[in-house]
Amino acid sequence: MNRCRNKGAAADPNTLTNLRKRMTHLMIQEDKYWRQRAKTHWYRDGDRNTKFFHASATSRKKVNRINFLENDVGIRVSDEQGMRQVAKGYFETLFLESNSTRAPVVDIIEKVVSNDDNVLLTAPFQAHEFKDAMFSMHPDKCPGPDGFNLGFFSTFLVCL
Repeated sequence: MNRCRNKGAAADPNTLTNLRKRMTHLMIQEDKYWRQRAKTHWYRDGDRNTKFFHASATSRKKVNRINFLENDVGIRVSDEQGMRQVAKGYFETLFLESNSTRAPVVDIIEKVVSNDDNVLLTAPFQAHEFKDAMFSMHPDKCPGPDGFNLGFFSTFLVCL
């Protein structure tokens, strides 16, 4: 913007306007990023992006960080590859099919879903149902595995 201003009359007047719009857009994006990272839901659009929000986001990151895991024999593992192996082993063991007899228990449970209900539950979803579900959730809640939260998706869903 300074280079454009220094050119003075020689510069295209639309260029400076476009640069201002781009700068405003980038500042809004940065503000949204820090608001989402800070997870402070009482933060409103008119408030300033202050040192408090940066500190809040940084402290959240420190609290949520897993520094080590204990393996099956009680040894602490802190390197990334080792923690992956411990977590993988834990969940493999947890979800392996065990030799249990579930039939007596399952037979006692009363069936609540009728065949008509099952047809409705297994029917393909409609686009409006998906949109209603998206807009009924809080936009700044937990991001998915791709790192994007509902606010991101609902913003771009409106554009479709």
